[in-house]
Amino acid sequence: RWFYLQQGIDLYHSATVESHSGKRVRTPKIGDIVAFHYGSASWSFHVGIYIGDGLMIHAPKHGHLTRVENISTFAGNYSTITYRSLIDTL
Repeated sequence: RWFYLQQGIDLYHSATVESHSGKRVRTPKIGDIVAFHYGSASWSFHVGIYIGDGLMIHAPKHGHLTRVENISTFAGNYSTITYRSLIDTL
């Protein structure tokens, strides 16, 4: 949320709302939202920011430090991943 606020975009603090913001894209670019869902659920349990090479930056849960993590590893076998573009990137 802080990153996007620096870009002039005020996101509501909800993984589900953030995962429906902007436009859905198939191929993420740096700065796009990475959203995690269980199966075909319309709600999201977590979001991060794509930083390239299959990695994201995210805050895993309250009290944990923000960190870089492999998207596939975080998703595991039970998650569906979608990407949302909110800003124009190169």
